[in-house]
Amino acid sequence: MGRLKSAMMDVGEEAMDIGIEAASIKHRLSNDDVKLCILLACGYPGEWDQFVSEGGMGEVTPQVLH
Repeated sequence: MGRLKSAMMDVGEEAMDIGIEAASIKHRLSNDDVKLCILLACGYPGEWDQFVSEGGMGEVTPQVLH
């Protein structure tokens, strides 16, 4: 499970830099999967729509989860 979580964190952090669509194409994942990776990388416990309505990627700093 450690490698999967690490990979998801990497995808999420990269998607915050290059965008969801670009990360989706690069990693061959659906946009929804990339969004889940972003939520994980940010340590956000809610749903995507709530995340976006609260400021989303513009205001949330990624946290390291263990």
